[in-house]
Amino acid sequence: MTKADSTNIETYLKGLKFPVQREEIVNLARKQGANEQICRQLSQLPNVHYRSMNEVNRDLSLGTGSGQAGRN
Repeated sequence: MTKADSTNIETYLKGLKFPVQREEIVNLARKQGANEQICRQLSQLPNVHYRSMNEVNRDLSLGTGSGQAGRN
């Protein structure tokens, strides 16, 4: 994922309250008008508790299923 992609996704996640799980991230993005491609990308995040936008961006940049399972 490029920095531009990350910035684009972050525009749909303004106001996100942490900690948060994948489902809440996807739901907020949809409510904020994210297109299906972005929602699909977010839905591929590992289903863990995210404590910051940095963690979300890290897992997005690593790709599907690359999150740290022990972070619940």
